[in-house]
Amino acid sequence: MAINLEKTFEVASPLEEVWGFLTDPERVAGCFPATKLTGSIGERAFRGEVALKLGPVGARFRGVVRFEEVDVERRHVVMTGKGQDRWGMGNVRMKMASALVPREGGGTRVWISQSLVLTGKLALLGRGVIGSLADAVLGRFTRCVQRKLLSQEERSGRGGTPKAPGSLGAPAPSGPPVRESLRSAEPANDARATGK
Repeated sequence: MAINLEKTFEVASPLEEVWGFLTDPERVAGCFPATKLTGSIGERAFRGEVALKLGPVGARFRGVVRFEEVDVERRHVVMTGKGQDRWGMGNVRMKMASALVPREGGGTRVWISQSLVLTGKLALLGRGVIGSLADAVLGRFTRCVQRKLLSQEERSGRGGTPKAPGSLGAPAPSGPPVRESLRSAEPANDARATGK
């Protein structure tokens, strides 16, 4: 059973800061509820865990998330993830794509699409339960991104230094399109929950 969702929002932060956030594995994971990274596999893949509540059923997935595409020129990033419930309730597959465009007058418009597929016993919960969960998770993710970028802007406005991106390097250079690899990121030490 696949659930497909899209959301668009705008932030006052410049495009480079938003790009740095959405290509930083730790900061992305920090905006998903009860999610943590537990290790890296090369430069673009990371092990992780996520706990979800699907109606009366709780599930804890362990698996791998991967940055499949990081297109600096187009400001487009694609992540995929797959995991298995530790209690054998089912599997989950996820794909999330993000695209950024500068907003006239300043700021950035962010488009995010997400596809979520559950298999096994969890799929028997029905499209309504799974759809509500997927919408809530993506909604909390986008609100978390907005909140953290705003906080970063406020710190910067007071003369502080925003946190440097942990994965993606400098802005896109001039010249032909560039697909820039992620640098390895240290795993997060704790599960973060928003309230996704």
